[in-house]
Amino acid sequence: MKYFPIFIDLKARPCLVVGSGLAATAKVRRLVDSGADVTVIGEVPTEELRLLADQGNLLLKRRAFKKSDVVGMVLVIAASGIHSRDRVVSESARKYGIPINVVDERNLSDFIMPAIVDRS
Repeated sequence: MKYFPIFIDLKARPCLVVGSGLAATAKVRRLVDSGADVTVIGEVPTEELRLLADQGNLLLKRRAFKKSDVVGMVLVIAASGIHSRDRVVSESARKYGIPINVVDERNLSDFIMPAIVDRS
C-alpha cells in the first residue's frame, strides 16, 4: 500500500487552496465543512466562493499565487487546473514541508483525497 490512510483535524487550522474554479470550490467546500481556516487565492472566483467569503467562511484573495502564500499553512491544495501554476504551488509547499494535494496530479501531490459520499 503506497498511501497511509489518515484523517486530520483541521478545525481552526490554516489551509490554502490555490484556484477559483469548480475543482477548487469542491475542495474548499470540504475544508469549510471541516472547520478549517481557509484562504483561497484565485483571480476569477466562482459565485459559491464569493458567497462563502461574503459570509465570513473563508478569506478570498483575488490575485495570482505568490510562493510565500504557503508560509504558515498546515495544508495546501492546488486546484488551478494550470499545470505550470500547480507545479509552482507544489514546489513551494514542499519547500516548507507542508502537505500538498494537486488535483489530478499525483506526481505533484503528497496525499490523495478520495471522493466522499455524504449521505447525511
